[in-house]
Amino acid sequence: MKINGKVHCFFEQSGTFKNEFRKLGYEAYDYDIQNNHGETDYVIDLFAEIEKAYSGEVSIFDAINPDDLIMAFFPCIHFCDAKTLFFKGEHISQRNWSLAKIMGKNVQLAKERECFFEMLMKLVAVVSKTISDLLLKIRGIQVVEHTCKIISSNPP
Repeated sequence: MKINGKVHCFFEQSGTFKNEFRKLGYEAYDYDIQNNHGETDYVIDLFAEIEKAYSGEVSIFDAINPDDLIMAFFPCIHFCDAKTLFFKGEHISQRNWSLAKIMGKNVQLAKERECFFEMLMKLVAVVSKTISDLLLKIRGIQVVEHTCKIISSNPP
């Protein structure tokens, strides 16, 4: 893949990827709600920006060009294999939990997962309107070049 524009690293505050892109000569920026490492170029609520863009309001997406690359490190905790253990009641931290407590936690986790999945789909919808390449990999979900498919976190 050839990058002809800027690189936008979403949900990334460490500077790790941005700095590597810069070493390669690309103009690159980090976007995150936090700046714990002093590397975040744009401290911004990306979920609010996704909602605004999805609703047709002015957002940071208006400044992103079709030749740019968005590399999104979408919060994956709700899609990883460890969460599956929670839903099954088999996570080590649940060892002494009652079934009622496990199910209560599952209701909360299911609502959170649904919200994050909805936000992810909105991100893909927004980006697909303006940019040619979106690199987004989450444990269990991979979106590359406007294609969304479920992948295995544990290949056979």
